[in-house]
Amino acid sequence: MTVTENSFEKSLPKVAAAKFKTAAIEPSFESAPMMTPEAASYVAAPSSIKVVSRVFSSDAASPVDLLGDAVDAAVLAEMLVHKGTQTPVTLGLFGGPGVGKSTFVALVLERVQALGVAAEKAPSGPFHSKIVIAKAVLQSGASAVSTLAGSIHEALSRAGYGQLLDETQHAGRDPQQVAREAQETLGETRQRLDTERQVLHDLNGRNARLADTVLFEAAGSRVDAYARKRRGMLEPRLRAFGFEASDPLQTFKTLIRDVADARGAFPRFGGFLRSLWAFKGQTKLILLALVSLFFAWAAGFAIQTQATWTASLKSWPENIQPVANYLTSHADWLHVIQAGFLVLTFAFLLWNVSRAIRFFMPVSHGVGLLRADVSARKRDIDGLLAHQTQRVNMLSQEVDIAAKRAAEAQARGRSVRSTPGGTVPAFVANSNRQASASAFLRSLNELIANRDNATGKASAPLPQRIIVCFDGFDSLTAADQAACERELHECLAGSAIASVITVGSASLATDAVARMVQIPYDLGVRGYNRDQGRLITSLLEPNPLPEVIAIDPTQSVYDQPLTQKEIALLNGLAEWVGPAPRDIKRFINLYRVARALEPDNGASLAFALALRNGGSPEERAAFDAGLTGYETGDVPEFAQRLGHFVTLARKTAGGLQVAGMRRALALARRFSAA
Repeated sequence: MTVTENSFEKSLPKVAAAKFKTAAIEPSFESAPMMTPEAASYVAAPSSIKVVSRVFSSDAASPVDLLGDAVDAAVLAEMLVHKGTQTPVTLGLFGGPGVGKSTFVALVLERVQALGVAAEKAPSGPFHSKIVIAKAVLQSGASAVSTLAGSIHEALSRAGYGQLLDETQHAGRDPQQVAREAQETLGETRQRLDTERQVLHDLNGRNARLADTVLFEAAGSRVDAYARKRRGMLEPRLRAFGFEASDPLQTFKTLIRDVADARGAFPRFGGFLRSLWAFKGQTKLILLALVSLFFAWAAGFAIQTQATWTASLKSWPENIQPVANYLTSHADWLHVIQAGFLVLTFAFLLWNVSRAIRFFMPVSHGVGLLRADVSARKRDIDGLLAHQTQRVNMLSQEVDIAAKRAAEAQARGRSVRSTPGGTVPAFVANSNRQASASAFLRSLNELIANRDNATGKASAPLPQRIIVCFDGFDSLTAADQAACERELHECLAGSAIASVITVGSASLATDAVARMVQIPYDLGVRGYNRDQGRLITSLLEPNPLPEVIAIDPTQSVYDQPLTQKEIALLNGLAEWVGPAPRDIKRFINLYRVARALEPDNGASLAFALALRNGGSPEERAAFDAGLTGYETGDVPEFAQRLGHFVTLARKTAGGLQVAGMRRALALARRFSAA
């Protein structure tokens, strides 16, 4: 459904239509339409996606306005978030079951949120931007103050006002005591940070010596199981290499650690080379191989120099010539001797290598088992390290925040004289530091009320308006409603809270409701064209879209000032409304809201509202009967008091038209709890 000028004419007041229509046709941020996420999904659905048409409608609140209430909801939402609206104020939505209260509440709150977002772009505009919406469900037997405090606390926490909630714990207390507690909190937080840092340091140490832990401390490791299983084989090999320790398993694990910790690209190869010469028996075999090699070389040298040394043997004395002749005749034995020593050299080396292999193979296997154990346990250590590092970082941030709050508390303590006899809220006195509902609301109201007071200004960001939507008021008995009204009246006094409450039929409203509600709006008196006809048409449409109600955060429908004629008329009709200031104030407030919907029908609206709020049932019936048969022209004359105020309105406004009066009466019935 596309909103056009003609579609607004049926249900939109002229001033609202002038504002909203102009903005609706300009695609800009200020005129961004408000629609629910469900409706937005319909609008943004690509053409290739087939949207299934509705064939059955549930009784749940509709995500799309099917009754044409978007304009009224927008006007009431502007009243709730307008900077000129004095709080506390309560909007009462009346109507029996099924008239659309839930949908209307959703429209109002949705508009409130949109106005707050838009107002951030226009801080000098008429609307508040920092708005918090809370929803409270009233129940019989439950404290209304506790319910209200709980809902506001939850809403503030959800909106990111955690620092403000901390500030409420200190409102009304001795600033020196608050400063001391802030310092104690800072000290406790720093102590926790030091403890967690020590835990992190220990974890880093465990990570650095993880191999030693797996080898010598952890029971059931793979290395330990392997060593115990092969102990009978390992022990003699270790003794053969000179390891005579009382515990061969510890010696074996130490060898594994030394090889695993060795630097280089191939630590196992280096360990194997070391096993060739560094242990008992291996050096002896290498020396024997070298000696044998030397004798083999000597034999070869003798073979090469045989002619030389045989010639020299002939010069020996005669008495030793037999020996020289024997050596000369058996010189071919040198080849056998050389080959024997070479074989012996290779035998010594082979024995050395075989002993090294038999010794090092279990160690190499143990290194593999150790690395598998370390890898499995390192994943756990890394997870603990990541968690502990994050915890230390969080505590570091908490320390920074606590230090900032302690400094602020000390500054307040120096600037404000200590008042030891001050009121201590209940949540401070309690050991569990849980705020009572009344203390929390009182502290919150005080902080918001003193936002511009230099000595009492809260250091935390503050919301500008809190909107509370009460549900479940119908389920309360008359006595519970009266008690609820008294409790809420006390705790809401002087607060920045605007509330919305849903009540059953206006004709059944109790005195407590009348005292509680400043702006009544009856959803049960819509006309046929505004209600059933539009509803049926919307339900039969395949995919109904919401009305596009634009937002202009720089102006409000309530910005148009009252004229002198309007003021004179309101002064004259105030006598009819009643002598009580509350009745007159309510009459003026209702006129401002209704006038935002029909500004060109002010005289008829003022008269209709005065008739609804000050006229007797007989006068209302007489006036309705007097208009019977008239569709156009001037309002006829009436007798007695009714005639007096008709004449007053006619003279002050310059005339009353029947058509305008009928519209005004219909609108006045909506803004009435009578």
